[in-house]
Amino acid sequence: MLLRAVFLSAVLTPSLAAQEWAITPQVSTLGLGAEVSYRLRSPVGFRAGYTLLDFSREDDIEGIVYQVSPALRHGKLGVDFYPLGSGFRLSGGVVYNRSRVDGVGVLDQPVTVGGQTYQPEEVGELIGLARYDDDWVPWVGLGIAGGGRVSVTFDVGVIFAGHPAVRLRTQGGSLSGSEQAILDQNVAAEQAELQQAINDEKLAKYFPIVSLGLKISL
Repeated sequence: MLLRAVFLSAVLTPSLAAQEWAITPQVSTLGLGAEVSYRLRSPVGFRAGYTLLDFSREDDIEGIVYQVSPALRHGKLGVDFYPLGSGFRLSGGVVYNRSRVDGVGVLDQPVTVGGQTYQPEEVGELIGLARYDDDWVPWVGLGIAGGGRVSVTFDVGVIFAGHPAVRLRTQGGSLSGSEQAILDQNVAAEQAELQQAINDEKLAKYFPIVSLGLKISL
């Protein structure tokens, strides 16, 4: 009901400010953050914002349990077009994507790496990292904002992030010499399997944006 009311207010009510600076704290699928926006004396506006989100959880990835810790970092630049002269907007721009996911294997029992089974003390720590190769990527979206000095905003969109690249290594295990060399080869094979699994997920290269904010006109 709230979003319906905001939509009707934004689309049916003409903009009261022909030229406007605003700041918008928001919560979104990218985390917590804020945007600064400027709307010209035309159906065009500009936005810049930053969001961050950190959390940690256990996840079974290709048969190995990892403690994964995503760290989402997004700086967003965009241009808004208001085709109806009200709060409804079509948007697009670029995102500075510095997001990464760190992972550490939870090795409390024998683990299979690259098709070979090892004891936890042989592997030591199994450390993973996933991050995007491209720092700057495009995004598009659409949204609405109610009229008035303080108003609710709602936006949806998508970031064309591409597939993240995976890195996997071990540290502190009890193996050495040729045995360690074989483990390294198996880790490389495991990394290749993880990367292929990610690349096979076609939708994984698109990151959805859904945000709810409170715009405060300055």
